[in-house]
Amino acid sequence: MPQDTIGPLSRFRRFVPLLALGVALIPGPADSAAVRWTPVPPAPISPRGFHAAVWTGSEMLVWGGSSAGRLFADGAAYDPASSTWRVLPRSPLGGRTGHVSAWTGRRLLVWGGCCDRDSAEFADGAAYDPARDRWRPLPRAPISARTGHVGVWTGAELVVWGGHVFEREFADGAAYDPARDRWRPLPPAPIEARFGHTAVWTGTEVLMWGGATASGVLADGAAYDPAGDGWRPIPPAPIAGRSGHTAVWTGTHLVVWGGCCEADGSELFDGAAYDPAADAWVPLPQGPLAPRQLHTAVWTGDQMVVWGGRLGLDGYPPDAASYVPTTASWARLRRGSLVPRAGHSAVWTGDRMIVWGGCCTAELAGLGDGASLVFAPTPPPSPPPSPTTPPPPPFTPARPAEDEGPPLGAVVLAAAGSVAVAALIVAALRGRRRR
Repeated sequence: MPQDTIGPLSRFRRFVPLLALGVALIPGPADSAAVRWTPVPPAPISPRGFHAAVWTGSEMLVWGGSSAGRLFADGAAYDPASSTWRVLPRSPLGGRTGHVSAWTGRRLLVWGGCCDRDSAEFADGAAYDPARDRWRPLPRAPISARTGHVGVWTGAELVVWGGHVFEREFADGAAYDPARDRWRPLPPAPIEARFGHTAVWTGTEVLMWGGATASGVLADGAAYDPAGDGWRPIPPAPIAGRSGHTAVWTGTHLVVWGGCCEADGSELFDGAAYDPAADAWVPLPQGPLAPRQLHTAVWTGDQMVVWGGRLGLDGYPPDAASYVPTTASWARLRRGSLVPRAGHSAVWTGDRMIVWGGCCTAELAGLGDGASLVFAPTPPPSPPPSPTTPPPPPFTPARPAEDEGPPLGAVVLAAAGSVAVAALIVAALRGRRRR
């Protein structure tokens, strides 16, 4: 879930138009990928951003979040097959944002976040079972309350690590086993405390990278092996430290992109890929996107789709793109009709990306609309011309030889036009809460 962990410096505001123009002049893919956006019907819950969302295999479950200082403890489920929503039953948790969530294959798990009535972080969690349409509280975790942490489902456990409270970061973690309904503490990690980092599950390890402390951003990471209950450090990345970035697992690589911040407080628009087998990083080629943080990225099975995000104090880049690792290439995507935003959710269903919610309107309120992005099917290539010409038929005196030649297959070329970029300026500054 996107978390507004580090805001850019206020003096960066005047550079946003120049930076956006500079990015527009960067050479990029000549064509746009063929996509189709379809609006999602109105949800039965209040507009919000910085909520949690997971894909169950048939529904997108949305829970929690915030809007204009209000925290939510409700949620809803969206079924794209029928294009309908249903309201989730009341949960045993207080309203919050900055929590982690995961889908176990049977239940939605939620843990941690911010803030209760005393402006304190949460140390509780709950599990929602769609089949029974019922919530139940999780047992007490062996770690303290926090927000800005990561939570990753390994196939057997929810692994939680890092995070922060006011002026304090954490370097500890715990794993929750739903089958046994119990937690276990994680061993000490080889990296320092942090919040706003990212984590992915590779099938054997939890890879964590980046994040921030009260004094700056981080560019290191570590890998946790649940089977051996041990850690190993990840080599330094060829990109600057950051928070508010995204990370996806491709099946072979961890790919990170975007985030905040450079030394002058500006957002980033580069990325890198880490290969655990080689224990090495490679930088990504320059993409066609403007710098941003608090965006989303989903893995479709063959490409990473980046959408939304925030640039500066109140800029929301309207552009979108996809990155294909096998060809190390980017392609622009048609932006669709959604208002640009940050703090939204995006899930991949297997055939489409569903975007919902986000922040912010001019009144710093959340957004309550959404849309589905579907990639248009690529037509099969036409057969190539025959590589050889068959010999002519033998000469027959009684019948002149006919002029025969091999039929040539047509070669079809398709090109998509580039997309015009639009910008919408809205106010969206989520301030640090006061203790």
